[in-house]
Amino acid sequence: MITAVTAVLAVYLGIDQLNTARQLQAMDSAYNSWNNLNQATLANPELACPNTEEAFQRLMTAKDPKSPIGGTYNDRYTAYGYMLATTSEQILEMAPGDKRWEFLIAERMRCNAPALRYIQKEGTYEKRYSCRLRRVIATALDQPPVACAGKGD
Repeated sequence: MITAVTAVLAVYLGIDQLNTARQLQAMDSAYNSWNNLNQATLANPELACPNTEEAFQRLMTAKDPKSPIGGTYNDRYTAYGYMLATTSEQILEMAPGDKRWEFLIAERMRCNAPALRYIQKEGTYEKRYSCRLRRVIATALDQPPVACAGKGD
C-alpha cells in the first residue's frame, strides 16, 4: 500500500515538475522575445512609432537607405510588425490577464495604430491576431470591445 501511494505521489510530482518547466520555458521565451523587440526598436527607431497616418504613409513609401535593392521601409516595417505581434501574443499567452503587460503592449499598439487600422480594413485582422491580442488592441485604439467565441482566447 505504501509503495503504491509513493508511486502515485512520485508520478504527481513528476507531472508537476514537467508543467513548471514548461511554464518557465514559456516565460523565458517571452522575455527573450520582448528583449529582442526592444533591441529592434532601439536599432530601428524610424520603425518604432509611426502613430499618424502621415508617418505611416511616409514609412510605406519612403526609400529605405538600408535596403540593398532600393526598396521602401515597407519591408523592414512589415518584419518589425510581425515581431511586435508575435512577441505580444507570446507575452499574453505567458501572462494572461496581467494588466502591466497589457498596458505595455497597448502602448506599442497605439504607436502602430495606422498600420493596425490598415490591416483591419484589409480584412485579415481576425485571422492574424488572437482574440486576446485583439482585445488589447481594441482598448489601445479606443474601439468597441471584442467578443470572441472559444475558450482561452
